[in-house]
Amino acid sequence: LSGVDLSKRDMRGFDLSKVNLSGANLRGALLAKASLSGAVLHGADLSGVDLSKLDLSGIDMSNANLSGANLAGVNLTGCLFSGTTLTGASLKGTNMTGVDLSKRDLRGFDLTGVNLTGANLSGANVTGAIVNVFIGSTAVTTAEQGAALIQWHSQSVGPGKFPASWKLLWRGTTDGMTPQAFHDRCDGKANTFTFVRDKNNSCAHPSLFLPPP
Repeated sequence: LSGVDLSKRDMRGFDLSKVNLSGANLRGALLAKASLSGAVLHGADLSGVDLSKLDLSGIDMSNANLSGANLAGVNLTGCLFSGTTLTGASLKGTNMTGVDLSKRDLRGFDLTGVNLTGANLSGANVTGAIVNVFIGSTAVTTAEQGAALIQWHSQSVGPGKFPASWKLLWRGTTDGMTPQAFHDRCDGKANTFTFVRDKNNSCAHPSLFLPPP
């Protein structure tokens, strides 16, 4: 079905497993509960399509147009996203484990609840993105800071190593502003971030500890 026009077609519940839909026009199509396992969507037009809660793991969506698509709750683990247009797409609660998002424009995206474990965010523009990975932190308090730190982690540690969640080990204001308090809670813990706010309380300065190999 490569290049076929399926715009606005009702394909709810269809089995499209392993179907080659590269370059197909699926704009406005109804795909609720459809099976797309192993399908090829390279260069397909899925703009405005509701794909919520579908399992699209491992699918080739490179160069596809997903502008305005609803991807909320979708499993996108291991998908190929090279050149994919995501302008205005809803990504809330999406599983993007291992997805290559390097150099992508994610400005203003709501990434609430998105699983970014192992995602490559090197060079991605995350200005204004809503990120809640560092829940409970009093040093990382804005969406811009959270998104920037995700990007920084990917650039510092390398792509494909970002964890889905973080555990708060020590907070100076509650656990004590002493070296002893810090070491009691952080010694022996690998792969830690330390955030320190400046004296003007205006920004967070991260440092990263990685154990020797």
